[in-house]
Amino acid sequence: MRQALLSCTSLARNGLIGLAVSALPLADPAFAADSGFLNAISGLLDFNRQEVAVLTTALALLGFSVLSAILLMHTRIRASKSESRLLATIEGLQLQADRYRALLFAEPQILISWAAGDSRPRISGDTSLLMQQDAPLRILAFGTWLPPEPALQMDHAVDALRESGEGFLLNLTTSNGHAVEAMGRAVGGQAIVRIRELTGVRRDLAETNLRLKMLMEETAMLRGFADASPFPIWAKGAKGALSYANAAYVQATEAGSEADAIDRHLELLDSGHRTEMDRTLANSSAFHARLPIVARGERRIYDVRAMNVGGGSVGVAIDASEADALSSALVRMAEAHRRTLDQLSSGVAVFDGQRRLAFYNESYRKLWDLESSFLDGNPDDSSVLDRLRAARKLPEQADFRAWKAKLHDAYRAIETAKDTWFLPDGRALSVVTTPNPEGGVTYLFDDVTESLNLQRQFDRLNRVQR
Repeated sequence: MRQALLSCTSLARNGLIGLAVSALPLADPAFAADSGFLNAISGLLDFNRQEVAVLTTALALLGFSVLSAILLMHTRIRASKSESRLLATIEGLQLQADRYRALLFAEPQILISWAAGDSRPRISGDTSLLMQQDAPLRILAFGTWLPPEPALQMDHAVDALRESGEGFLLNLTTSNGHAVEAMGRAVGGQAIVRIRELTGVRRDLAETNLRLKMLMEETAMLRGFADASPFPIWAKGAKGALSYANAAYVQATEAGSEADAIDRHLELLDSGHRTEMDRTLANSSAFHARLPIVARGERRIYDVRAMNVGGGSVGVAIDASEADALSSALVRMAEAHRRTLDQLSSGVAVFDGQRRLAFYNESYRKLWDLESSFLDGNPDDSSVLDRLRAARKLPEQADFRAWKAKLHDAYRAIETAKDTWFLPDGRALSVVTTPNPEGGVTYLFDDVTESLNLQRQFDRLNRVQR
């Protein structure tokens, strides 16, 4: 090694001398023309001119090689330092990426990304959150882990994200009943969808938002129904101030709009009826009355119903003018029928569907000699028969219970039945039982004692004449 170094040193020294000698003619042509100088050098070194040229070329090559080696070593040193620095940077970035990945997947979630212009998705994360089998691409078949309607909603949201970069945030419930959040965003030219399970506060918040959305939809639906109703509907707050009025209420109070009715505190009922309603609602949960109301300048009859709801109350007024007119007409007609039936000699008793006495005429009371107070108490059919039997005014029967049950078959019959009762006092009654269409039975009693006696006398005379 030492000999190599000494040889290199000698070559370098001789090469420098030769280089200087060869450079002098090039640096100054006038001096190069002086052949005496070259001859002196050749004599000094005992070299001829050709040997000097060869030595000069060799020394030039040696110098170039040494310079190239020095530059190469310098370049390699710089490259080594740069490589070390880049490796350190890569290691730091890898550590940072690992930290970010650990932070990103600290909770169970799935990331799905699509690069711009690429339809192939990249799926990472805990796919067992949604599916048991190890088939990540099946996650994109939303119908496999979502009910039909949310799956269609998710499909449309992902398509909108990939096509136009429209973000979304959906709170979904899987087919297994797990609450998940699906969020889509366009980031750095990529469409990214994140799906994670909702737990703790986020789950409570998502459920609260879902309930709020449902309540808002339900409220909008109920408001739409109330506005479409032809009957005035209103709501009042805890202090009794009007807080809602539908379109029919606005028209009935001749307000310009719902806000106008609320701002002006327009009331549908007069002060006396409002006081009565407020007093009733203060003591009970509901109020119902048929009241006259002036609506749109016209006095009509309304069935007003109100009830306490939450901290306030709601009410509705249903137009009952026609029903009230029909009811009055029916009462007048019933009264006219009653007066007509009271003029009949036949006893008439009407029992309703609950088998209670709904109507009787005076002839019926006199026929059976019953007190008006008893009949006005609306006794049932069995009670009337039991009282008549106790007074020995009914035909004698071996099995009274069976006879009464057969008589009550008229409540289930569809045709009129006729019978004749022979009473213990010698009277004979023709009994006609007619089922009523709305339920119940009408009894018609006629005293046929005289007609039967005349029939017997006529039959006896006919036999005598024969």
